[in-house]
Amino acid sequence: NGPGVEPGLPLVSVCLVHFNRPRLLAMMIESLYLQDYDNFEVILVDDGSTRQDALDYLATLEPVFAERGWRIIHQQNAYLGTARNNAANHARGDYLLFLDDDNVATTRLISTLVRVMRYIDADILTCATNVFEGEGAAPQSAAHGTHWVPLGPGVASGMFRNVFGDATGLISKRVFDELGGFTQDYGIGHEDWELYARAVLQGYRLETVPEPLLYYRVRGSGMLLGGNREASLTRSLRPYLEQVPKELRPVLLLALGQEHSRQAGGGAGLTPAALLKLMRGFAGGGGKSGMIRRFVRVGRSQGWGVAIRAALRYSSQDG
Repeated sequence: NGPGVEPGLPLVSVCLVHFNRPRLLAMMIESLYLQDYDNFEVILVDDGSTRQDALDYLATLEPVFAERGWRIIHQQNAYLGTARNNAANHARGDYLLFLDDDNVATTRLISTLVRVMRYIDADILTCATNVFEGEGAAPQSAAHGTHWVPLGPGVASGMFRNVFGDATGLISKRVFDELGGFTQDYGIGHEDWELYARAVLQGYRLETVPEPLLYYRVRGSGMLLGGNREASLTRSLRPYLEQVPKELRPVLLLALGQEHSRQAGGGAGLTPAALLKLMRGFAGGGGKSGMIRRFVRVGRSQGWGVAIRAALRYSSQDG
């Protein structure tokens, strides 16, 4: 027996989503065949592929998957949140591991995540990634190239950028169900960021492994590049808005708009018009002008992270 095959290890349900990328999917599946952890199943959800080569490849996978006890599920195109939830609904494992068809797993991905998850008793575990470009094979070693190392459970920083980790994360099936799974917005991204933020804000333990266990592919096309950036950004803010009184919601939206404008040098990000629209939508046109002025003053002088932490402390006291 090699590492990862000793008895008593939990069943992991790999939830893999695919859409019209059969060549990339083949690379991902090959990396799953090479895992040094045996106790896992794969639920592959095809999110309404239309290309004939994609449909043909899925047909060739059917007998291979059936032999291993894995499943292929076909659905009409509904986007990532719905597709991932569909896979999770068919999962039998103690843990869920979400993967995208254009990335590639290292051989130690599942075994390392499971061992760390059990050792520290986390609810969600993400990992560092090795970033590479193009349509070709992943690099030979994750020790080279550009690495993205998530911060982990940084709840204040997580309002402005995804510090929690990539969608490729191990999550307890029980916790996933308690959180209600991914929201199912069509055509926008950040569903993983939103889920992680909601989990941390509700007191679940999220941690990250600083070792790169996934090859993350950066391509010139893809769903996120064609999506609505403003809608994606505000999607990841929803867990924060859920946690604070209505009067504080414009404050959070203002901070988000200010920060993204700063990151973009005053250009892209949430425009003033979009920000006002969101403030009206989330706060019902309300808001306490004095409180907002104080918040802006703190944000500009001490940083928006300090202002957010103060706002969240206020909401928990006022709640």
